[in-house]
Amino acid sequence: MKYLNNSIKRNSTDYIMNRISSLIIIILTITLLLLYSKDIYDKRHRVLNYIEMKHSYKNCIIVYKTEYDGYKLHLHNPVSNKAVTIKVEDYIYFNWFIGDTIK
Repeated sequence: MKYLNNSIKRNSTDYIMNRISSLIIIILTITLLLLYSKDIYDKRHRVLNYIEMKHSYKNCIIVYKTEYDGYKLHLHNPVSNKAVTIKVEDYIYFNWFIGDTIK
C-alpha cells in the first residue's frame, strides 16, 4: 500500500509547468489581440498619398475640406451615394478644391 500512495502523489514541478504554460498562452492571446486592434486602428486613421487616394476613391467628388485633426477631405460617391471622410497628405489637401472629381 505504501508504494501505491507514493505513485498518486504529484510532484510540485507539475504545478509550476502548468502555471507557466497557462501564463504563456495568456500572454500570447493578449499580444495577438493588441496587434489586431492596432491594425484596425491604423487602417482607420491612415494618411493617404496621391496614388492610394486615386486608387481607392475614383470618381468621388470632394464635398468639403477640414484642417482640424489633420488634413481631411470629405468625399461623396455619386454612383453608390455614400459619403466618406479620409485623411490625406498636405500637398493633396492644398492642390485639390471643393467640387473636384478624383479621376
